[in-house]
Amino acid sequence: MRKLLLLIVLFIEGFTCVAQNPVLWGIMRIGGSLGQGTIYRINGDGTNFTVAHAMGAGSSQGSLVLHPNGSFYGLTVAGGGSANGTIFKYDPVGNTYTTLYSFNTSDGYYPRASLFLASDGNFYGMTAQGGLNNQGTFFQFNPVSISFNKILDFGLSNGNLPNGNVVQSGNKIYGMTTNGGSAPLSGGVIFSYDIITNQYFVVHNFLFATGFTPFGSLIKGTDGLLYGMAFGGGVTGHGVIFSLDPASNIYNVLHNFDGVNGAAPNGALVQAGSSNIFYGFTQQGGANNKGVIFSFDISGNTFSKLYDFDIATGSSPNGSPIIASNGKVYGHASSGGANSLGGTFSFDPVSNNFNVLYTGSFTNGGFPDGDLIEFNVPLSVNDLVSEAAINLFPNPVISILNIDLTAFEGQQLSISIIALDGKIVSKSELTASPVSGISINGLSKGSYTVRIAADNQIIYKRFMKI
Repeated sequence: MRKLLLLIVLFIEGFTCVAQNPVLWGIMRIGGSLGQGTIYRINGDGTNFTVAHAMGAGSSQGSLVLHPNGSFYGLTVAGGGSANGTIFKYDPVGNTYTTLYSFNTSDGYYPRASLFLASDGNFYGMTAQGGLNNQGTFFQFNPVSISFNKILDFGLSNGNLPNGNVVQSGNKIYGMTTNGGSAPLSGGVIFSYDIITNQYFVVHNFLFATGFTPFGSLIKGTDGLLYGMAFGGGVTGHGVIFSLDPASNIYNVLHNFDGVNGAAPNGALVQAGSSNIFYGFTQQGGANNKGVIFSFDISGNTFSKLYDFDIATGSSPNGSPIIASNGKVYGHASSGGANSLGGTFSFDPVSNNFNVLYTGSFTNGGFPDGDLIEFNVPLSVNDLVSEAAINLFPNPVISILNIDLTAFEGQQLSISIIALDGKIVSKSELTASPVSGISINGLSKGSYTVRIAADNQIIYKRFMKI
């Protein structure tokens, strides 16, 4: 007798993500068993703090970047063959750390920020020192061929001593330097690099009156504009929030920090979905002069101070905020806290509740740097039962994904589709018996993981939607 085929078609456009306790990953700059910091994971409610890897090949001041292959990539400021820093890969499933490239004085060294994965499949980044002028370099790294290409030597005229990340808009990569440029006092530049034509341009020279010495990064808003912050300058000298139109290169100051409500902004802004609200941190200013959490509404250029940092619970936030799948803002305090080693915190913009999730320690890592990243896929090797039990077709998916469940006939199943950032975009509970298949439609382009929880096992399999 032919088996009954249960066909379930799920339309995911506009689907609300399943509520969950996000799993966050980050980097501590010092401490751990090897003394050079740690890669760690922690739940969004502060539970299950785990040192995933003890850094022993140089500490990092940047963030982890997730590649579609499921591995994290990052930079260290020391270590490697010349002790000038490295590009590394960390596989959270196999818990393996691999040094891919060692920086040298010619190609640049001391990369203080993070890599950026562009649409051409290459990583782009900057070093703060080294190169022809010993003022830093702009580089490209291919994670498939493991090949490094120095694109540009920074100098006085084209900007130098970069400290942030780059971002992409169209075919161009945009970044900032903290120094150099043609303006008086050499307060840094915004530059663009066309990945098609390989052309580099300075699109803005920072002036003290309108923002000076940016230490953070640009982000692309949903309106197509680039947004960023300058550490100093502006009307009061405490820094500014600005926008840049990549179509016209028009630069506009949107807000001047005044010290009382924050000063010396660092890192990048983060946009709350497709809303007009952005969140950010400052390292100084506020009631305790230890920095603030703020929101900024671009629809009316409305600034709101949300929280004043203090020494007791963590101060001087470093890096950028992230908004996790539960709607909360997460970040790193670079100092303060119970052990004076900083830590990890959450802030709920609905209730205005601030919570310390982790306090830095020499044992598990302290002085965090860079941004957190949410990655919720369970990462235990023991969970990864043979993929042979799942037959996905076609893979890559063009329109509809079909999952053959013949091997699980008669079992109660929970089937989740998980996006690359760990968010669950679809979840189904199948209790009918027998069941031989499920079809899923409406997925956006990208990388996904199917998670099937059966009676006595959990199985994962990755696929692509093209």
